[in-house]
Amino acid sequence: MKNDSLGKYNILVTSAGVGTAINVIKSLKSSSRFDLRVYSSDQDPDASGLFLSDHSFLTPNSSSPVFLEKIAKIVSDYKIDFIFPNHSSEILLFSKNLSFFQDLGVGLVLPSVEAVETCSNKKNFLSFLVDNDFSFPKTYSHLDEVSNFPVFI
Repeated sequence: MKNDSLGKYNILVTSAGVGTAINVIKSLKSSSRFDLRVYSSDQDPDASGLFLSDHSFLTPNSSSPVFLEKIAKIVSDYKIDFIFPNHSSEILLFSKNLSFFQDLGVGLVLPSVEAVETCSNKKNFLSFLVDNDFSFPKTYSHLDEVSNFPVFI
């Protein structure tokens, strides 16, 4: 990381409008242990987290071909040390491009590609639960499979 010996860090929180991002921004801003400068980004100019951070950026949707390029420019221009991706649409993208950001000297707080792909697909997640002997409620694929009510949906 660029600033680790100084105890000062520049943090980018993406998808600043989602509840998780707002909580992350508030938690980082309340830190007394580190000297943090919190940056945020979102595609919506009215995203509430943009107004909670020290500096904010408008970025395209994560499905845009220029999204990563825009994030990389922010990283370079503002010497970002860590990125906290917060929306499910971004987490897989950042996970798949981890080495790109590591080459830029940026730390990312996120799960592995395998974990994201498992948890973001209900069938994959159910298979993971079965394969690893986890207990879970009875699961149905179609309503006509339900013979006893009530059921949780």
